[in-house]
Amino acid sequence: MTKHQVPPPPPRIPPAIPVVAATPPPPPPLTQTASIQLPVTGELGNASKEIRVHLNSAGVEDLVKIPGVSARLARKVLAWRELHGDFKEFSQLLSIPGMTKEIYRQFTGDPDSETALSGQVNILLGAPLTEKLSLRDVALHIRRWPSIQGCIIAGAEGLPIAKDVTDGDLAESLSAFLPRIMNHINETMEQIKAMAADEVHIVSEEMGYFIYRRGGLYLVMLSSEKDLPEYYGKVVRSLLEELTEGKKTRVEL
Repeated sequence: MTKHQVPPPPPRIPPAIPVVAATPPPPPPLTQTASIQLPVTGELGNASKEIRVHLNSAGVEDLVKIPGVSARLARKVLAWRELHGDFKEFSQLLSIPGMTKEIYRQFTGDPDSETALSGQVNILLGAPLTEKLSLRDVALHIRRWPSIQGCIIAGAEGLPIAKDVTDGDLAESLSAFLPRIMNHINETMEQIKAMAADEVHIVSEEMGYFIYRRGGLYLVMLSSEKDLPEYYGKVVRSLLEELTEGKKTRVEL
């Protein structure tokens, strides 16, 4: 009797693993109110490196932490406060004898328009590393971007530091209103329990105003277009983070 050999079973083929395409993360939320666009962001910066000083409650031992402030000048600040009451704005510090512009900038956090910046700023603006850039040069470079009609860099109190605009009066008045605009908007954001906004886009019939703030430093782009390329905002955010990275003292009213 002939025995038939049973062939071995075919090798088992594992089931195919379905490939699932990665889902991109959703875009950041954008709150819109009339002609004002508010990308909702938190406060940026390295808080662990900061020294916070509250001007209206600080004592001598607190004020001397600010670079350039001697104990003698600190006592003058306290004497002014006892005589006139709380400071309402930083510009009142200029009426105190011995308050130089250099020390005043330490209170406001405003850099000087001619101070040479780090090489990282050159990289962000596409400038040669051998070129020594200042804040004034930053405004000049941004003004050359397509559709940009002007650039203003202002300090915490709305005082213009550097600008490249055709209308100088516009730069002065717009800079003065920057803190008020941001404060008013963020008061509203607080009332609706939303996070603070560091960027505002205001559209008029003739111009678009793109306002960015980081660490008390403002940068405004004036554009003939109502919207700007996304990479404009990315470069400006990186610039402001680089410009405010080294600030270790924050004075608040």
